[in-house]
Amino acid sequence: LAKMVNEISTPRWMTIKDISQTNYLCSVENEVLCVTPYTRRLKIPLSPGIKTVQLLASPFFPEATIHLKEAPAKETRLIAGVQVEYAVSNDIIELYAPPKNPVDYEGVARHPLGLWPVTRRLLAEGRDRVRAMLLFATAAR
Repeated sequence: LAKMVNEISTPRWMTIKDISQTNYLCSVENEVLCVTPYTRRLKIPLSPGIKTVQLLASPFFPEATIHLKEAPAKETRLIAGVQVEYAVSNDIIELYAPPKNPVDYEGVARHPLGLWPVTRRLLAEGRDRVRAMLLFATAAR
């Protein structure tokens, strides 16, 4: 297993934000970059020769086509009832589709902390600590 892990090319360490922006599948066919997005915000590098970006339908984006040579560098479009924003710069296209019904986390009612979650947490902590002490005590014999 270690050999297999070591054979992986140099890893790119990224923040959670950057990881989520690379959550897509893509393929290139005849100067068309076909993208299946799995997140609302994407950052996709464009290889030379790409003239069109084809977004395939997903839960986050509607199906859309962006002609890079004809479209402005930054635009917001309403496609199938979804406002899609995109910007192209330095051979990278950034896409964003805001949620239709955003939820304000501060407006959501909090649930009171019940007795069972606290009890369960204390029992699990106690079990784990006692197990470690018992393993240490039996190893000392």
